[in-house]
Amino acid sequence: MDKEEQFKFFVSDLLATYHTFCLTRFMHPPIDDEPSFKYYSKFKTTWDKILYELETSYLVGFARLFDLYDLKREERITVSVYYFLDYPFRNYEETIQKIKKFRDKVLVHSNRDYSQKQFYTTEFGFREDRSDFAGLIEETIKIFNGIKENFGYKNDIKAEAEEQKEKAEQEFTKWYEVFQEGFRNLQSK
Repeated sequence: MDKEEQFKFFVSDLLATYHTFCLTRFMHPPIDDEPSFKYYSKFKTTWDKILYELETSYLVGFARLFDLYDLKREERITVSVYYFLDYPFRNYEETIQKIKKFRDKVLVHSNRDYSQKQFYTTEFGFREDRSDFAGLIEETIKIFNGIKENFGYKNDIKAEAEEQKEKAEQEFTKWYEVFQEGFRNLQSK
């Protein structure tokens, strides 16, 4: 696979991770929204499982996007941000390291010292509103949109990302309407 094809693959992975990240943000029920919180409370176990799996998915995606290539090899074999760029994301290096640590300690290896409940603790230091992740992925999209022509990529990556965000919101809204209708039907029986 040549570098242009690898760039397309990377952008596809970036946009899929962004879609999942956006969907997760839309699915978090606002506590002050009484109807949404009612549905969340009634099906908390299932809702939490869905949210955890979505969070797991985008965290693995983030970790994969920012994997360093094997420094011992001359050839870069990992298709990640660093395959295309020769500089670190200095403003987000701490967030990237937290994501990798979470992936290694909780998601991949089931380290006995950690549990998924520690996701929001100071151990990993993720912001509850996910603004650390939002800034990181938005910066990545911006940078890759700026270098796309070097790799023969013609599409506007920022526009594609916005489409993914809108698609995630529209799909969730439709799904949530069906969920609410089903919940009302359950209550009427």
